[in-house]
Amino acid sequence: MSPQQGEYMPQRFVDEDWTRIGNKDASYNAILDCVANKLLSLKMLQEVACHQGNLAFQAKKCEWAIRLLPSLIGRDDYVNFHRYVEIELERLDELLADYGAKTG
Repeated sequence: MSPQQGEYMPQRFVDEDWTRIGNKDASYNAILDCVANKLLSLKMLQEVACHQGNLAFQAKKCEWAIRLLPSLIGRDDYVNFHRYVEIELERLDELLADYGAKTG
């Protein structure tokens, strides 16, 4: 299946849940839940976008970064790394919006 067939177009990756876990006071469970949901969405996206080079690469890049995020819970660099991942997710959201505009 391909994105052209409309099988999967996710909501924005940078959403309210993502924003909620972007501070040092975010709960451990909230972070893990959000990470799990983002990884599931990325997996689904990768399955349908495997032939869309830039989109598939950016989704994989986001997956790698998100997988590292839980290892930083409680550390000083958690918020900075969360921001880095957010920038990568924003790039993915932009690619998805561009792709959607082209395939309309």
